[in-house]
Amino acid sequence: MPDLCLAVIEGRWFENQNTSMKSLFDLLSEIHCEHINGYLHEKFYNVSAFQDIVRDLGARRGLYYLYVAAHGDDDAIYARNDQRIDRKVIRD
Repeated sequence: MPDLCLAVIEGRWFENQNTSMKSLFDLLSEIHCEHINGYLHEKFYNVSAFQDIVRDLGARRGLYYLYVAAHGDDDAIYARNDQRIDRKVIRD
């Protein structure tokens, strides 16, 4: 079970770069838990992957926080190739 009760799911930031927020959360976990495995990290590339990951994480005991790291605007976040994930999909 994650020590931080946290899952981070992350979209692809840039098409030709391997940019990730994972190292930031590794550092926070190292500081808080004294190891880097105090949280879960997943990447999504499209709407169905986002939905599958959120559904799977929702079924896990001990997770209370979900951080979604992605580009977006007021109505959606974006997956690979600027595929929109609308606010309704996120909410549901």
